[in-house]
Amino acid sequence: MVATEYRKRALITGANSGLGAVLSLVLSDRRYEVVGAVQGSAEPPEIAMTHVSYEATRPADEFIARLQIAGENIPFDVVVNCAGINAIRMFDDLDAEFIHEIMQVNFVAPVMLTQALMHSGLLQQPSIIVNIVSDAAWRPMRHSLAYGCSKAALDLATKQMARELTKVKPYPTFIGIRPGFMEGTTMSHYIEAQVWHVHGPGRLMLRLGNYLLVCAAEECNEVAQRITKAIRFGLDEVQPGQSLTNRERIIEEYNDLIAVMRLIELHVEDPMAQVRKVEKVARYQRYAEERGTLKP
Repeated sequence: MVATEYRKRALITGANSGLGAVLSLVLSDRRYEVVGAVQGSAEPPEIAMTHVSYEATRPADEFIARLQIAGENIPFDVVVNCAGINAIRMFDDLDAEFIHEIMQVNFVAPVMLTQALMHSGLLQQPSIIVNIVSDAAWRPMRHSLAYGCSKAALDLATKQMARELTKVKPYPTFIGIRPGFMEGTTMSHYIEAQVWHVHGPGRLMLRLGNYLLVCAAEECNEVAQRITKAIRFGLDEVQPGQSLTNRERIIEEYNDLIAVMRLIELHVEDPMAQVRKVEKVARYQRYAEERGTLKP
């Protein structure tokens, strides 16, 4: 008798576009049996996987029922909660219905789906639950109040579930991933749309990477300009016609720069590099004092 190869099983929500589609391909290549929870009109990737309709705005039990109807009754080793929406809206334009929808899809749905999978016995023991969060979970971004709050909620929920379920033996492993800027995702489509809006049809278009580099250069110039103003007039000066001090405007421009650097994946926190820079500044400060060019 030939032994049947055991293949791990993965459930991926949002498997028909963006990161979800890419992960479906990757896990399939690694010999996983992939079940894609698909939503919207985008076509799923052409791989051997079961497609099950998934509506994040509906109760999770409905999706569990669809899985069972499709004959997917074998527990999953890996679950990736990838489905999400990022509708951009200014604060003045927010309304309760919009916020509720974002929170439902990005926060409530992944939590309740995880719970429903556990209650229905569709999680292997042990298993891995991956929640796709975002840099917006901890860093405010323009026009993204509802999105950022929903991802912050999911980020904390991931940690909370990991803490609460340590008593379940063998307990699931919970992982929160912040993938940053990726082509083909909702956020990247939004940024590309903004580039098109700025330049308009029929005009020379920059590639998105170059466009963001230009944005970063502009933000660097604006930080430098604010600093020179503070040197000339003081950190607490408020420029006529402005409501913020030079100190506050430096911080504002610095945050804008970091936001752009994150979009082009050039912002990487390196605490040791920062320590070395502080030490270097202190060393040359002492040198300047010895040279008589800086008052102690």
